[in-house]
Amino acid sequence: MKKLLSLTIALLLITAYGCAHPGKTVANKLYPDRDEQGLAGYHNDDGTGVLENRSYRISVKHILPGDELDQPDILMDLIKRGYVVLRMKIENRSGKKITFNPVHTALTTDAFDYKKPLEYTDFYELAGDKDDRTRQRKAGAMKGLFYDLTLTLLPGGKTSKLLIFPPLSNNVNKADLLVKDLYVGTDTEELYFPFVARAQ
Repeated sequence: MKKLLSLTIALLLITAYGCAHPGKTVANKLYPDRDEQGLAGYHNDDGTGVLENRSYRISVKHILPGDELDQPDILMDLIKRGYVVLRMKIENRSGKKITFNPVHTALTTDAFDYKKPLEYTDFYELAGDKDDRTRQRKAGAMKGLFYDLTLTLLPGGKTSKLLIFPPLSNNVNKADLLVKDLYVGTDTEELYFPFVARAQ
């Protein structure tokens, strides 16, 4: 009986230790990498990666539950399931149109992840309900909140929407948000935002 009791206590202690000292998970927060300078004009602004010059100011921040109010249920569910939600703001400071196409965006990591942002049809599939009307309603709650189609900003224009990526590998230490073919007028630029993954 004493042996059984001792074994039970040992198992409980092991379980408690495992819960108190979890390894790196997909729920880790992405912070701007202070050691990686990135492109000229890139800096860390209170946990937000910012790239700015005469033509634009683009900021990227990893969003977790509680960071923003009034998040749709489907978005909260995806965050809890490890999906990476990034708030990207774009301000056009140039005298030309700026064109951003999320298709030319990816999230890469040092664990060899290469993730593309979700599209509207993905939300319909992820709604997790057999009833088509319920799926439509849940997916519809995301309309206008995330980058889906090509966006054009006139001079002086601003936008703030989400980029949502599938879960990353568990052993991620560093990540880069890559933005290919950002158009400023007819000129194209390739941008990247370096991040490190840290426990919350």
